[in-house]
Amino acid sequence: MKFFTLLKYRFSTCAEQPFLQNAKMVFMHFSKIALVLLLNFCFLDAVAVVSTQRIRISKIDASLTEVFREIRKQSGYDFVYAAPLHKLSGKINISVSNAMLTEVLDRCMDNQALEYEIKDNAIVIRERRIVFADRTITGVVYSKADQLPIPGATVSVKGTKIATQTNAAGKFSINVPNGGTVLMVRSLGYRNLEVPIGNSNTYTLNMEEDEQELTEVVVTAGGITRKARELGYANETVKGDKINQAKVTNVVSGLAGKVSGLQITTINNGVNPGVKVILRGNRSILGNNEALIVLDGVPVPSAVLSSLNADDVDNVSVLKGANASALYGSSASNGALIITTKKGSAGGLRITVGNSTQFEQLSFLPEFQGGFGSGAATGTPGVYDPIENQQYGPAYDGKLVDVGQKLEDGSIQQITYENRVGEKRKFFELGHNIQNNISLSSGNEKENIYFSALNLKIAGITPKDRYNRNTFRLNTSKNMGKLTAGFNVSYTQNRTDRGLAAVYWNVFNTPSFIPITAYKDWRNNKFANPNGYANGYYRNPYYQIDNNRTLGRNDYLNSNIDLNFKPLSWLSFDYRLGINTANASSKDWEEKFNFTPYTLANDEGSKADIAGNVTDESSYSTRVNSDFFINIKKDFSDFTTKLIIGNNINQGMSKEQSVTANALNVPGVFNVSNRLGELSGSESNFRRRSYAVFGDLTIGYKDYLFVHATGRNDWVSILSPKNRSFFYPSADVSFIPTAAIAALKGNKVLNFAKLRAGYSKVGQVNLGGATDFGAYRLDPTFSTAAGFPYGSLTALSMGNTLVNSDLTPEFTTSLELGIELGFLQNAIIVEASYYKQKSVDQTLTGAISFASGFSRYLLNAGELSNKGFEFDLKLAPFRAGKVRWDIAFNYNYRDNKVISLNDGLPEIALTTGGNTQVYAVVGKPFPIIKGTAYLRDAENRIILNSAGMPSKDPELKEFGNTNPKHLFGMNTSLRYAGLTLAAVLEFRTGYNIYNSIGADLDFTGSGTRSTTYNREPFIMPNSSIKDASGNYVPNTSVKTPGGAEFWANSAANRGIGENYVTSGRYFKIREVTLSYQLPAKWMSKTKIIKSATIGLMARNLLTVLPKENIYTDPEYSFTAGNGVGINTNAQTPPTRFYGGNISFTF
Repeated sequence: MKFFTLLKYRFSTCAEQPFLQNAKMVFMHFSKIALVLLLNFCFLDAVAVVSTQRIRISKIDASLTEVFREIRKQSGYDFVYAAPLHKLSGKINISVSNAMLTEVLDRCMDNQALEYEIKDNAIVIRERRIVFADRTITGVVYSKADQLPIPGATVSVKGTKIATQTNAAGKFSINVPNGGTVLMVRSLGYRNLEVPIGNSNTYTLNMEEDEQELTEVVVTAGGITRKARELGYANETVKGDKINQAKVTNVVSGLAGKVSGLQITTINNGVNPGVKVILRGNRSILGNNEALIVLDGVPVPSAVLSSLNADDVDNVSVLKGANASALYGSSASNGALIITTKKGSAGGLRITVGNSTQFEQLSFLPEFQGGFGSGAATGTPGVYDPIENQQYGPAYDGKLVDVGQKLEDGSIQQITYENRVGEKRKFFELGHNIQNNISLSSGNEKENIYFSALNLKIAGITPKDRYNRNTFRLNTSKNMGKLTAGFNVSYTQNRTDRGLAAVYWNVFNTPSFIPITAYKDWRNNKFANPNGYANGYYRNPYYQIDNNRTLGRNDYLNSNIDLNFKPLSWLSFDYRLGINTANASSKDWEEKFNFTPYTLANDEGSKADIAGNVTDESSYSTRVNSDFFINIKKDFSDFTTKLIIGNNINQGMSKEQSVTANALNVPGVFNVSNRLGELSGSESNFRRRSYAVFGDLTIGYKDYLFVHATGRNDWVSILSPKNRSFFYPSADVSFIPTAAIAALKGNKVLNFAKLRAGYSKVGQVNLGGATDFGAYRLDPTFSTAAGFPYGSLTALSMGNTLVNSDLTPEFTTSLELGIELGFLQNAIIVEASYYKQKSVDQTLTGAISFASGFSRYLLNAGELSNKGFEFDLKLAPFRAGKVRWDIAFNYNYRDNKVISLNDGLPEIALTTGGNTQVYAVVGKPFPIIKGTAYLRDAENRIILNSAGMPSKDPELKEFGNTNPKHLFGMNTSLRYAGLTLAAVLEFRTGYNIYNSIGADLDFTGSGTRSTTYNREPFIMPNSSIKDASGNYVPNTSVKTPGGAEFWANSAANRGIGENYVTSGRYFKIREVTLSYQLPAKWMSKTKIIKSATIGLMARNLLTVLPKENIYTDPEYSFTAGNGVGINTNAQTPPTRFYGGNISFTF
């Protein structure tokens, strides 16, 4: 606790103090802490006990003399140096446990110009005899499992400094001196290989995969790498090739179904769909619940996800809970995705070019009826109306009918009155996305460089919707001895051209006998032109596409510089400075159109001149993040210690401007100066800053017990001075029974076991969004007043929300327990986690008396609980020769519940605007749907009046939670030599959704639900009526009207939310891919191409929904906020993708 007390250093203020003054104070403060700790470490080191047992050493970048000193301490042997001292200055990495002395010395001599000899109680180190190469050996290194070449493997002659690396085809060439007897081969993810050198000059080498090494190192919070066995919390690392196996255009989409506890939700479809990333459910009722996104160690806004090149991603570490990400501060209270991009690879220059071409196809439309045509829902039912959008007219009879009104030239359109099957589906085009990318990679032991460029072109299924993206990345690093420097920069250009109008809604309002695709040429087809278009109430969707659009530009720059200085083997300093900036602009416009006098004079619908408008918007958002770390690593006999002391400074700034011309003067000129009347506009500016100090301590014992603790104190400028400072700790423990218990060591069945537990407390300041940062929410703000009594007068008015100036962060405490087991050399891996979280002091808005001058009050109140269970099962059912089959299952159960809200407040609406919305209700799962329902009798039967019409219950009813309680995922791959077949499946259940699309379909009469009884009167199922004595009895005779009187009636049908609530359950085949890496011997004949891969892929290949869901994909949501569970007609219909890819490496 003394350590954490030292960390709780407080500024008197935060934002007001000069930056340099604060930085100086923090540096001086932690210099004192570091000095005390260093003195303690030196003292403990001096009294370390000499051990004569087997050797246990773990050193990174240590000098030989330092390693030899440690060997002397443990073995009792003295070292005698018969070699020049400069020969002992080489650096090595060594990690052995319970190893024999000679084994350790052999490791020390690897790639050194030295040799050793043990004489009595002394070890003599002398210079190895230098010999000259007398022959060249060539060969190829393959993976034994699939016979694929291994690029970048290090091949060396044992006992010498002679080494090389394999190229992209796995080939190598190395000079072997006289006396060279053994080739050594090393590669990450494979067991080290030693091969005796015989008389042959050509070798084919096969390396075995080392599953334990693959998961040995994990990137955790702050970009810190830790051994997987040390971690006391759940995490999952997904390699880049798994993420991008289906050539996704959004990195996060490639994670769907692959990680337990991770929910990826597509907010909307389209050319650049937005996604929402949730880990382990919700922790905030009104605030942010999305996981933090960290790119190469720097936190970035989630919008960056849609701008990354998936080919650049090396891996993504998913830190599932606050325990895992506490060092990132309040922004990581919802977990984090740690994205690490690729670095240059050793072994010479590698150039990779690739292309992916995919086609996008409409996969799902609501069930449209094909029996009835145009006719109004009001007036006389079943009467044909040639200009009506609603489809409550007579049944189709195939006869010729007039469509629309007579035109000025006396003509009128006539077509047969029959259902045109598939016409609405034909409206949506076959889309495509084409990715062309190139990357260059090179490096050696001292430096590396990686460069990539991507061009992505997308044409959506909605006509003329386009999206283009150009992404460039440069990653480089250089090791200069004690100083290592790295620099990453990426730049992305996003260009969007899409329609603004509710095209999908216009399609709904087009009767099924209308050949909608015949109206594309609205300029030359008089029946497609607005003057002659048949629909009297809704515009031609093709006209809308051409005349109501948005042109968007969004450019992202992400950059960071990393410096590591290591003056001592056990001491290093890290500094990272990162910047993320987004610069955006858009032009939204609607063309001016004046109808002819004849059209306006004779119109029987609602046609009116279109004034046109144009809006120009521009914005920028910049985040600067600075991290400084002091890293101390020391070993004391059986104990290992790692201490990190750090400081973080983060600042966010943004600006938004908008100006609108609400009526155009000259058609076709979309410039705000081309206007009638005055311009309207707005501007907003925001700035937020935070400081933090933190500590991270890990103590290990004999490599089987690890205790880890963190502490962080934040100072946040957007809170009041007395509440700006807040502290939060975390602690976890990891225990490896298979390394600690003698009876389990070397067990042939259970080869690995880990038990873990963790506790954390994290604060989150929920006062704003990604662009305003919550700045100035506690201060009185004014906006331009409008309406009575101001009129044209310039005036300002205060907002209607009163804010409690003593607002504090929301705090989440979390408990996590877990177990990890590996059986049969990791042929079976089982991981399970239980978590329980409690979030208090929710930032909520409550209603207050208007007498106060306000209508709302922002305060801390309420509690939200969240608990769940995660289970992962990874299997390798078959591995033999060139064949390998892997399969992995993941499952997550989540239970979110609202414990309390404001005093006396039973619920809070999360969405508004209709008769059925999403709420937070005390004592109920979070969130839930509440909406209108039918009035029912004591036996739950729908009560009908004498006319057969039902009534609405005056009380809103609950229809279940809107977040899935159960999420299942399955990933599998089958490999034979260079051929790989892979698939990802996902199943979600345990939740409901409200399909507002259903009410829209019943309004228009275009959906099949409105023809359930063929528009004939019917006896409503499970209904009751009053008998003569006033009792409710089952209805067997009173019929409900079967036409528009019921189906289009808001009070009886459309306004009853329960009619459109369905299960959100779905099963999806997310991905199916088939790839083939051409044999290396084929490529060697080209002399240029080192490797080549071709593949086929499909995404969202199949979606299976409950029978009652005839509307849309339940994954879609009309909001990116917490009020999920409602879909609308503003969303583009669901689609599937299929295509192929090819890549070459030179």
